[in-house]
Amino acid sequence: MEATRNAGADGIERLDSRRLPGPHLVFDAEGAVIDARVPAAVAPALIAAWEQHLRSALQALEWPLGAIVAQTNPVGVSLAFAAPIDQLFAATEVNEWAFDSAVASLRGETYPALSAVLPAIRAAILDEASPALAALSRAADEQELCFLHDPGDCRSAWVRVVGSTRATVFRSPVRWIGTGSTMCRLP
Repeated sequence: MEATRNAGADGIERLDSRRLPGPHLVFDAEGAVIDARVPAAVAPALIAAWEQHLRSALQALEWPLGAIVAQTNPVGVSLAFAAPIDQLFAATEVNEWAFDSAVASLRGETYPALSAVLPAIRAAILDEASPALAALSRAADEQELCFLHDPGDCRSAWVRVVGSTRATVFRSPVRWIGTGSTMCRLP
């Protein structure tokens, strides 16, 4: 989705769209973010339209509603939302559609309806989904452990015991138990 990659006469330009594979400055979850050049006078309307389109997409995909954050900065805005850890590429597609739809609505232009893009997004979700990675992330959360993974290789995950520098590499699917701040791998 490259619709707003180049600046329009209104000065809106998508600068970057990327995955957030772990804790970061925006919020403490995985997700997707778009950074865009947006004139300050247009930012509130763009943010409202983006959030409306994003919420529609999240509801249609039956994704859990997590953090949705819009931050303004001297250049424009950063628009981020939390997404399932094993579906971050698809999350960037969702975010790009919501952003591009918002820009098109502000410009009085048409953009593909959500119903037109949902099949491709759902296919991306199915292709990317890793139930084992998602389960390992949830289990680490339940144990209050820091969970990091290599988004380029969803077969690997690192679980860091809070307050420790020790890290263990697990290959999914993994059966493991934990008590307190101790992790044990099960064969």
